[in-house]
Amino acid sequence: MELRLSRDEIIENYRDELTDAEIYAALARIENNSKLREELLKLSQYETGHAEFWKAVAGQAGIDVSNVKPSKFSVISSVLIRRLFGLGFLVKLRESAEVEAIKRYGEMVRKRVLGPHTDKLREILLDEVSHEEVFKEEESRFEAFIENIRDAMYGMSDGLVEVLAAVAGLAPVVADPMLITLAGLIVGTAGTLSMAVGAYMSTKAQRDIRETMLSKIDIELENLNMEDRTKRVKDALNKMGIDEKTASEIAP
Repeated sequence: MELRLSRDEIIENYRDELTDAEIYAALARIENNSKLREELLKLSQYETGHAEFWKAVAGQAGIDVSNVKPSKFSVISSVLIRRLFGLGFLVKLRESAEVEAIKRYGEMVRKRVLGPHTDKLREILLDEVSHEEVFKEEESRFEAFIENIRDAMYGMSDGLVEVLAAVAGLAPVVADPMLITLAGLIVGTAGTLSMAVGAYMSTKAQRDIRETMLSKIDIELENLNMEDRTKRVKDALNKMGIDEKTASEIAP
């Protein structure tokens, strides 16, 4: 079999899949959520299968990969980040690497650099794309957490401005410091309630809009033919940063 991949490329792909398998296995060992732990173990098994594919490719090319090991640094750092910042943060960090792998495999499929193994590589590519969906909920939680922190910082900033403005305005005309303190507390409490109500209404409106859009998409997909569904998938892949040719190859 003639391969149009270099020795280093084959070894790199093999090591990457081994590393991903070890990362998911390590994350599963420390995961308390039984559902997520099960998904992580499945992903680890998928990645192990992908590594076996590249090992077979290396064997047919006469390349010895018996000494190739997963990156311990990547595994340890991933577990550390998971413990410190949560799974959602780790998913965001790994997102670019996942997209890069999808692009690389997509290019290989398009150029058919593995000859008769191209169909198997296409299956692996689809597995990599589907991995993104497993952690969508965790990623959404992390994004919501960041948005909440941002809103809280904006709220505190606005509240401090209101309190300082009220105290600065009252200080020259009110002699009793207790009255000034009381006025500052009243202004601060009113500002806090105002910001809280505004943030709640804004979040509720965004959630209602998102749920309406998702319902609309569900109904629309049920009535789309295969050609239209394929176009939707291709458009989604393009938004992920995958080029037009690769997305067209993957989408069907």
